[in-house]
Amino acid sequence: GHGAGPGGFSQAWRQNGAPGGEQHFEFNFGGNRGGGFEDFFDLFGGGRRRGKAEAPRGEDVSATATVTLETLAKGGPVRVILPNGRTLEVKVPAGVEDGKQIRLRGQGQTGVGATQPGDALITIKLAAHPYFKVEGRDLKLELPITLYEAALGAKVPAPTLDGKVELAIPPGSNGGRTLRLRGKGLPAAEGKPAGDLYVVLRPVLPEVQEPGFLAQMQEMKERHPYDPRNKKDIDELRIALGENDKVIALSILTHFDATSDERIAYLRRANALRRRMGEDVSTDLGADGDESALDVELTEERFAAMQVAEQIILTVSENGYGKRTSSYEYRTTGRGGKGIVAMAVNPRNGKLIAAFPVLQDDEIMLVTDGGQLIRCPVGGIRIAGRGTQGVIVFNTAADERVVSVEHIGDVGAQEEDEV
Repeated sequence: GHGAGPGGFSQAWRQNGAPGGEQHFEFNFGGNRGGGFEDFFDLFGGGRRRGKAEAPRGEDVSATATVTLETLAKGGPVRVILPNGRTLEVKVPAGVEDGKQIRLRGQGQTGVGATQPGDALITIKLAAHPYFKVEGRDLKLELPITLYEAALGAKVPAPTLDGKVELAIPPGSNGGRTLRLRGKGLPAAEGKPAGDLYVVLRPVLPEVQEPGFLAQMQEMKERHPYDPRNKKDIDELRIALGENDKVIALSILTHFDATSDERIAYLRRANALRRRMGEDVSTDLGADGDESALDVELTEERFAAMQVAEQIILTVSENGYGKRTSSYEYRTTGRGGKGIVAMAVNPRNGKLIAAFPVLQDDEIMLVTDGGQLIRCPVGGIRIAGRGTQGVIVFNTAADERVVSVEHIGDVGAQEEDEV
């Protein structure tokens, strides 16, 4: 049967033999061939449907469509000027990659003797973005932060293609440290998963440097000199290792001048406060049990200052045990000194594989050599003394070991981790 529709569209249907035999559909778009289903098929690599005899065609033309990153990610219309001076509006599919081509059927030249025009081949070209750099389906962003945000940690706004998110800067972040926001790159398309957004931290000096700031920098230079370009200085950051011992982690902690008695008094008071708030805090704490500081009382101002500077260190073992410990549990040791116990190493816990500062709302992701993965909140892991046993974080099998622990900072509804 035959039927005709608006715009010169006609459809023919034919069936050979008895019902259920071979069926054949033919579609014809009359008039200007610059739109319709044929354009749709060509966006996804469909070929031209030809009969046994191909009619003469005009030449194809090429043009470039410069699009913004937002259009590349979400799709949308863009105007293109062809070599013949014609202007077309091309719909860019969401998630298309830079350099891809879109074929517009029937929008090319009509040559001498040609009964059909050629096609227009439109190459997608990504315009430079003021913030983001595209690497495949991933995005890269260099984020300026202040010196105190880098040293103390902070939550700062960071742009994404979907709007701003709150990004958690870990304390002690050097320039170049990279955080990852999963799924915040280009969206999934053509069978490829969504990319990630990599945020590179760039500490920046204040534009107006007050005399007080310069005085602080001079004091730091005199009291705590260091040369990050000198390998000798790096080599001297060492501890005395025991037999079969090795370094598994390095983190920069916030320094706070406090005596041993003050640290013990703070821990006793802070841990009692945590227990009243319902946190899982062990009564077997390394420094908490020392009776030498019973007579030390901290003023409210001193306690508040120590509370702000306190960091919580998460330690995880290969058998899936872990615990959190206050940074005040660890005394400051001179270069070349012997380390102190971070967590008991025994057949139950196994060897330690990770230790780093965490915040209350952070999460961690653990992976085992058996291919298992778990993601869990840090807040549910017990706070315990530095030399105590850990609690089960990952229930590993008898012959299974945790081989990787990744830190996922708190960014609200977003996922973030360090790379």
